[in-house]
Amino acid sequence: MLNQIIDTEMGYLKCFCQTESDNEVTRFTDKQLKDMYSHNFTYISENVSDRDFIKALSRTLEYQKSIGCDAYKIMTHKELSSDLISMMPIKPVVERYDYYGTYTKNYDQIRTRQGASVLLANNSLTEEHGKYIDVAANYMDMTMEFAIRRINRKFKVYLNESLPLNLYICYDQKEPVGNCEAFINDSLMKIEDFDILEMHQKKGYGSHMLRNMLEMGLAKQVDFAYVVTDHDDTAKHMYEKCGFDFIGYRTELIFKLE
Repeated sequence: MLNQIIDTEMGYLKCFCQTESDNEVTRFTDKQLKDMYSHNFTYISENVSDRDFIKALSRTLEYQKSIGCDAYKIMTHKELSSDLISMMPIKPVVERYDYYGTYTKNYDQIRTRQGASVLLANNSLTEEHGKYIDVAANYMDMTMEFAIRRINRKFKVYLNESLPLNLYICYDQKEPVGNCEAFINDSLMKIEDFDILEMHQKKGYGSHMLRNMLEMGLAKQVDFAYVVTDHDDTAKHMYEKCGFDFIGYRTELIFKLE
């Protein structure tokens, strides 16, 4: 299952990014949002040896520094020992992200929220609501200006009918309270950018939205759905209560190049 998730992660990123591959190393670049770390980074496969991992990492960092990049991200599913990290030319900030998943057929085991509904963002009104939710939920962790550019960039993908990535809005009656992305890759679905506005959290909207995503996926012949969560994020407890199980994790290394 983890290998299928890795393939789906790569497919999701290609909705936004151009790629350049060299054996087990792939560079992702989003020319429309060059200052977004999660769209501009290098992925090093878990299949490389420790020696080749350090060579690829060092070569990448040297190049990024030469073009004036002040910080850069490396992503991998490789197991990184403390010895391997100590061999890196620059000490990184190490971040772990966990994968949790469940079968879509289990959707009816998740409780619904009375008065709540979930709609696809496919017109001017739902687009306005989706942008409002995303900016309101995220601007404190970035900046208002970047949050607006980020969601405008994403809507160019959501509204592209040739791509299997959509945004869904959760409503309480007619009030938008949350949203999430759904990316479908054959029989697997990635649920991403899951946000419930703070004033509406812990009221059942998140569970209601997860149930709807699984039910929607099942109707589209999706067998399994997963989410990505920060290892230390308390949100994963909600996923566990909704029947999601731990599958695996990835590591992201942030290097300061100044």
